Amino acid sequence: DARKKPDTQLLTDLAAAMTTEQAAKWPSAERALKRGQSLRRGLLSAERADIMELVQETELHEQAMKDLEPVLSQYELDIERQLAERDRLMEAAGMDQMFRMRMAGDNEGLEKFLAERRGAAVKVRAINRRYARQIQDALPEEVKSAFAQRFKEASYPDIYRRTQAHRALDAAWNMSDLNDEQKLKIDDIRNTFTAAADKANATLQTHRDRMEEELTPARLAQEGLRALEDEDMRTAMRARRELDQGVLAQLKDVLTPEQYEKLPKPENDEQGERRERRGRGGGDL
Repeated sequence: DARKKPDTQLLTDLAAAMTTEQAAKWPSAERALKRGQSLRRGLLSAERADIMELVQETELHEQAMKDLEPVLSQYELDIERQLAERDRLMEAAGMDQMFRMRMAGDNEGLEKFLAERRGAAVKVRAINRRYARQIQDALPEEVKSAFAQRFKEASYPDIYRRTQAHRALDAAWNMSDLNDEQKLKIDDIRNTFTAAADKANATLQTHRDRMEEELTPARLAQEGLRALEDEDMRTAMRARRELDQGVLAQLKDVLTPEQYEKLPKPENDEQGERRERRGRGGGDL
């Protein structure tokens, strides 16, 4: 694949420039680079999570990290093997070929490919979930919950990402020119929002899990990515967005116009989110 040549050449150049000590660590580093590139292609929950990265982000003492080394080494090998199989299937029938199948009315061929593709994705997800549970059980008690939260966020990044409301609340709370009344009101808004957002996100996660389990090759062939949403899911998504909008409206009432103007603006993905939802459906698992 021509798209892989620049990355392959870069990896070769890096390996050639290494010291003996660096070269000994290179196989694991190379797997990490390739794993990161491949995981980003996933669409199912937990399919994109990188367990190695999550462990590195968890504050562990030296002995705890050493105890995990055998498990992490096996994870690297298992996930690399399954990602290679999933990516092979993805590359065997790209978007152009799937489009030609649709145009030719080859629903049987399209559904066969999508069933294989989904099956490979489910196996990647299963490996990530299995090792996440295994690692969480082996972690010291004081970091178990933090690791579990990181895995959940990595498994459902579109659900648990920090939104404009989160960023606005943080920015408002840290303003140096707030009076006491403003601080009390912002604290109340933040506490109420946190509890409501946690509940709304849990509802979204439940719907996403249900949609993924109900996903069939036939639906994928007919609907593309729209097969991952139904009216219950869309209703839950609207409710979650309305929470954010409500926070911004409340902050506007609490802050002065000058203070409100300093709050973070929507990020590019948030600005385009509604347009993307209207136009979604061209991609496939």
